[in-house]
Amino acid sequence: MMFPVFAVIIPVFRMEYAMNIVNTDSYLLNWLSVILPQSAGNLTFAVIVLMGFFNGLGLDLEEAAYMEGCNIFQTFFTVVVPITRPCFATVAIFTFLWSYNDLFTQMFFYMRRIRDI
Repeated sequence: MMFPVFAVIIPVFRMEYAMNIVNTDSYLLNWLSVILPQSAGNLTFAVIVLMGFFNGLGLDLEEAAYMEGCNIFQTFFTVVVPITRPCFATVAIFTFLWSYNDLFTQMFFYMRRIRDI
């Protein structure tokens, strides 16, 4: 998130070229070359937002669920997850829009060979 995509595109391309997933005959490998940088770039945003939201919940809800007889998994899935749905929706919307609007990365990594055109 700190560096613009134009500053890191060449090292990422060289890494993917070394893994032989850029400019291949396989469509799956070409898609993988687009998906990996998008996932890595958006994962930092998702972790920061979700960590801030989870830290802001407080222990009162978990303690109340424990007093009602819930174990750790029941507390997480019946108390915490329903409360965090708006946060997950926000992260999903922002991640989708950033990936959708990043035409430069898709065009850079998903290159077609000249003979295919």
